Amino acid sequence: MQLSPTEKNCSRAADFAGAGNGAVDLQNLGGFARFVNTGNSVFPSSSPLVATGSSEGEAVSSYGLSPELGVIVKKLSKRDSITKVRALEEMETHLKANEGSVFSVLDTWDRLFGKLALDVDRRVRLATQSVHRFVLTTAKRKIAPYLKSMAGPWIACFFDPSKDVARTAANTFSVSYAFVYFGMDFEN
Repeated sequence: MQLSPTEKNCSRAADFAGAGNGAVDLQNLGGFARFVNTGNSVFPSSSPLVATGSSEGEAVSSYGLSPELGVIVKKLSKRDSITKVRALEEMETHLKANEGSVFSVLDTWDRLFGKLALDVDRRVRLATQSVHRFVLTTAKRKIAPYLKSMAGPWIACFFDPSKDVARTAANTFSVSYAFVYFGMDFEN
């Protein structure tokens, strides 16, 4: 019986993967070996994003976020831009109602801002700048350690094709003290 090229490749892959017994040789995986024992997670086991508790609520609370903010952050990781816009609006509403939770969300916002500020959809970028403005004006100088990682996407938003996103980013920059931190003065 003659095997097709696809069947030949499949049988070679099975041979490589441990002669059909399901065992995979971990010696030649290189940097990917650290992902083997983390289940379905894409994060290495040393990552703070890996859930260590038995429930999602425990993982969120161990990271310092309230359960409501945890749900909102989860919505922000979805692909749909409408979901992201609604989640950003919910986040802004929640942060305005609970201004003390702004400080607990700084680590998370630092990671999310770069991705959301450069999103494909204009509405997501605009809502991101709105939340960013509130976080900056509320956190004041406590945001300083995070400005270095936020600066690139934030300054890129000054030159956004959408004029309202660019204007909002520039206005946020001018009302925050960030221009003092970076040693430049930016006027509209």
